[in-house]
Amino acid sequence: MTLITRAEDAGRLRADFVAEDMVMFLMANAGVLAATADAAPETSPRLVAHFLQACAATTAAPLPDPPTPRRMYRAMLRFAAPKR
Repeated sequence: MTLITRAEDAGRLRADFVAEDMVMFLMANAGVLAATADAAPETSPRLVAHFLQACAATTAAPLPDPPTPRRMYRAMLRFAAPKR
């Protein structure tokens, strides 16, 4: 949360950013890493750059409502569960 607080305090983070967005970004990046394998060194940094630009305070378009913390927690549990 320190990273989010620092970005907010610096006026660099859009007002509607929530902690669940960070979890969503990390899960999306993990999916990109898994799907791109040997191309991950190029794809992951690009995805992260897109995320950072989308979170900038100057971004004007409103976002849909975020998932609830409970839903994101359940998603993390499913994501981390061993694959069968």
